[in-house]
Amino acid sequence: MGCSDAGIIILCLEFFSNVLKTGETNGQLEEYSTIIEESGVLERIENLQNHENEDVYNNALVIIETYFSEEEDQTKTTDGFYEFRNPLADANTNFQF
Repeated sequence: MGCSDAGIIILCLEFFSNVLKTGETNGQLEEYSTIIEESGVLERIENLQNHENEDVYNNALVIIETYFSEEEDQTKTTDGFYEFRNPLADANTNFQF
């Protein structure tokens, strides 16, 4: 992904996206995403969010948001849907001055 050709970069991003989709399908997403992260590929994908080509940026963004985003305000349930919760509801809301 150190190439300057946007078409080749997009092809590489599609490859990693397909690897992660396969991991999700066969129950090994965590293993696949860990390998991608530890190998330095995730950092390169994150850097592509600054690429001048909009398609490269969009592909990189989709991978990060889909597979590497750690949103605290939402939790994925067992049926695949997201459950939004109020993070303040879990905290003690009694204020003392």
